[in-house]
Amino acid sequence: MTKLLQCLSAGIMLFTPFLAIAQGLTDEQATQVIARVGDEEITAGQFARDLQFRLGQIKSATGKDIKPDLRMRRALMNELIDNRILSIAARNAGTVVTDEELEAEFASRKSLLDSEEAYQGYLDALKITEAELRDNVRSRLRVKAFVDKKTGDLSASEEKIREYYELLKTQGKMTRTTDTRDIAVILLRAKGGSDADWLAAEERAKAVKKRLDTGDQSFEAVAKEVSEDPNTAPGGGLLQEMKLGSFYPELERAMDELDVGEVSKPIRSVMGWYVITVLKENKPGTIPLEKVSKRLEKQIIDQKRKVAIAEIVAGAQKIIRVEMVELAPMPNVPAATQEQ
Repeated sequence: MTKLLQCLSAGIMLFTPFLAIAQGLTDEQATQVIARVGDEEITAGQFARDLQFRLGQIKSATGKDIKPDLRMRRALMNELIDNRILSIAARNAGTVVTDEELEAEFASRKSLLDSEEAYQGYLDALKITEAELRDNVRSRLRVKAFVDKKTGDLSASEEKIREYYELLKTQGKMTRTTDTRDIAVILLRAKGGSDADWLAAEERAKAVKKRLDTGDQSFEAVAKEVSEDPNTAPGGGLLQEMKLGSFYPELERAMDELDVGEVSKPIRSVMGWYVITVLKENKPGTIPLEKVSKRLEKQIIDQKRKVAIAEIVAGAQKIIRVEMVELAPMPNVPAATQEQ
């Protein structure tokens, strides 16, 4: 085990009880420094926020509540430290984020919240000010620009993509064992959540349906233009190889009634109003290479990018000091919540 990992292991054991009450941190507890990376600090509150965010991602993907174990916490701490190292390296390299770039990204992220009240609630829940949130966004943009410059020429040849595909086939990962559907979605959100907001979103969904019915524009083009789903909009709303039962019941019922290529009427769901289309119905069998080649290419490049980032971090660690900090005693922490 490297010296850094030894340091992390000891440090995580020190603040493990602290994390057991992550959602109930006082302001004083949240500001306690648990690690220093160069001239940057990681507080218990920052760690707790990232941990809760990670648990939320897992629940969103699996529907399960996961209790974070020591391995997860160690992995997250490593990630936070690596991000701080990259932030310092990017700053030292003179990577600049303009005010215009910052404001555009900040506005994009803020738009995902339904109202100003929801935004303020978000800040309160994170125990963070808007200035701190802007600093975080700027740091993330700086790191992204720095890493993109270092890894922008990565690629995956057709030969490598085919080799990877054949490997996944031998592992059974390119075998479709049940019926699936390729679909595309457009989401119009009811930002604000009031009856008027839901009505306005419905009217926008009806307008989208009319546009699609004319046939002047493809579903993909309209989705890229108007869909308010940040995950699918860049890809034209496309979702491939979706197992039956993967969506909200109201969307599943609509898909069951659609012919391939048909566009649905607006459908109200918990996320907003959807307009959907079924592009293809797939029977069990082998998924062809041409269908997944773009996804496999991205996976190969992403893996190369991770290796490149690890090399950047390893080089920067030689000159950037990493220090774990022992927490001060915590008052009023119920013994039952403290993990041994």
